[in-house]
Amino acid sequence: MFLAGFVAYALAPVMPSISAERHLFGWDAEPLTGTIRADRPGFSTNPQTVPRGRLQIEGGYQFSEDQGVDRHTLPLLLIRAGLTKKLELRASWDGSSWTDENGRFEPEASDMGLGLKAHLVEQSRLLPAIGLLGSLSLPTGNGGSTSNGVDPTGGLLWDYELAAGPSLFGTLLMSSVTDDDRRFFEAANAVGVSLPMNDRFGVFLEYSGFYRTGGVGAAHNLDGGFTYLPTDNLQLDIHGGVGINGRADDCLLGTGLAFRF
Repeated sequence: MFLAGFVAYALAPVMPSISAERHLFGWDAEPLTGTIRADRPGFSTNPQTVPRGRLQIEGGYQFSEDQGVDRHTLPLLLIRAGLTKKLELRASWDGSSWTDENGRFEPEASDMGLGLKAHLVEQSRLLPAIGLLGSLSLPTGNGGSTSNGVDPTGGLLWDYELAAGPSLFGTLLMSSVTDDDRRFFEAANAVGVSLPMNDRFGVFLEYSGFYRTGGVGAAHNLDGGFTYLPTDNLQLDIHGGVGINGRADDCLLGTGLAFRF
């Protein structure tokens, strides 16, 4: 129901093409204006969507450590395809993780995800830009990296650019997740600030929290990093973070890129 309503809203205002260039699915592609807006690094997802007829590919590598156990993950792949001016199709796959425990690497494949993102509202006065996210996690992984269930997620996304240049942003997600053949409700939220240092460099700082029913307890994290735009259609990033409490990973480091065409 969530995804059906999502699609109905976003397809209603389909506009005529503003460019004769043929691209995705043979559709007329909107021109690439402004600079790329990536959903990485960090936990939050911005409300903007990829232009109609365009593809955006994001990925990277992440190292995390928790209680002496190291984990390496790549390619953290996210493929975003612009369907309309306000709607994008999304496919995600964290990829493979290698856990270094007692000198042994144990590889695992993660679950894949499919979803949609709609850009609902542009920023206006005190109202931030707002988007909605809907996705399904599919049990394609193995080992401890799969839930062995189909897990839906719905999310509210927002972003507010201040007159002085910084932007405030946040994400609120609600999920039904499977763990040990039991189903739990999980909520996650994030809030942060990004600051452009100049036209090409930026820095961000973000808090994120994860809350699950069943007496598991909450996990709190703090992360931040830098972004660099060599061109308007390419972003490079480096980021790091620490767990604020015992439920979160002790630390993480990562790097990656995003490009659109």
